[in-house]
Amino acid sequence: MAPKPYKRKVSNMLVDSRFQLKYTLFLVAVSLAVFSVLGWFYYSERKTTTELLEIDARFSKLQQPQGAASDAAEEYARAFDADIEQDAAARDTKASVLMLAAVAGLVLVLMLAGIWLTHKAAGPLFALSKFMEAAQQGRWKEIRPFRKGDEFLYLAEQFQKLAARIQERHKQELLLLLEAARSLSEGKSDDAAKKLSGVIADKKSYLGSEGP
Repeated sequence: MAPKPYKRKVSNMLVDSRFQLKYTLFLVAVSLAVFSVLGWFYYSERKTTTELLEIDARFSKLQQPQGAASDAAEEYARAFDADIEQDAAARDTKASVLMLAAVAGLVLVLMLAGIWLTHKAAGPLFALSKFMEAAQQGRWKEIRPFRKGDEFLYLAEQFQKLAARIQERHKQELLLLLEAARSLSEGKSDDAAKKLSGVIADKKSYLGSEGP
């Protein structure tokens, strides 16, 4: 009976948290470093622009005519300076809030993307490790079906072929041993010895040595 297709669920996206979070956090750290450098340049440019506007406003104030007629102009310049400072402060605050929101959004997107991408590798590796653990205990079963987009599909196919070949070899050896046992029970020792010699030769060939 073929195993049921495996479906992705949010609850099992972290199949190997150590592996997945390590590379996800590395991706986030590198991206934040780049974003911080760009943000620093942006903030420096905005600060320079604000300072230039303030200098220009003060220079305009120095060029105002002196005397009684200058009182109204001075009051207007003072109000104008206050408006510039308030507008610059509001713009800086807005830019800072937007930048923090962008950083938070970037971290969230990168975390989700990192977990999703590493899941495509961690999931198959986890399935292969479970397959090998079961094989070591003598429990042969098919590898959990891979999903579309999973990595290491070729490796899983090779493992499956290896498992099928080992199982077939065990079946053939078991058949020969059963025949040898039947021959011994019937008193055909020569026939049993021949079958056992075939099993021994096959084992030596498989192990790549002459054996004991």
